[in-house]
Amino acid sequence: MNKSQSHNQSHDTSADREPDFQPTEEDTLIFIGKLLLLTQDTEHQISWVLRVVFKDGLLTAGDFVRKDKKTLGQLVRTIRENMQVEKSFEGLLVAFVEQRNLFIHELRYQKWFNLESQKNINRVWAALGRYMHNLEQVALTFTAYRTRFAEDIKTPKNEHWHKLEVSGFLPHLRDVYYPKLGYALTPKRKP
Repeated sequence: MNKSQSHNQSHDTSADREPDFQPTEEDTLIFIGKLLLLTQDTEHQISWVLRVVFKDGLLTAGDFVRKDKKTLGQLVRTIRENMQVEKSFEGLLVAFVEQRNLFIHELRYQKWFNLESQKNINRVWAALGRYMHNLEQVALTFTAYRTRFAEDIKTPKNEHWHKLEVSGFLPHLRDVYYPKLGYALTPKRKP
């Protein structure tokens, strides 16, 4: 291979690169489905953390497996009533509840929700992306509370735990989210 051929192979041509991702209607509906599942998981995480990590009193086996019938709004109200909530985290929770309610109950009826053109689909993705960002922040915060709790009580580590460690997920939680846990939510002192 001569110098000229080597130089040409090291540079992409626009024909060699994949075009920018342009979501389709099908991609959008798949994204909505995945966001729905992530939303449900996050609500379960919040409920579990309130029942177990922040329980005042003796933990029972039922605390670990019981399903709450409270809505997300009721769970957040419980947080605000029983916890000191750091101001920016409270703002995140309030925004998340509003976005979640719109996503679950009103998405189809938003003026911007239209999948009939690429421009409209991109607008939908932008709106869903804003929701996903807040959803992720709330989910990872409550996952960190749950994970730190498991570490604090010295839960035996299984293969799944090892995979999360090796993947970098657990180190990320420890580095980015654990430091916030001491002040994001703290139980109110009882008089």
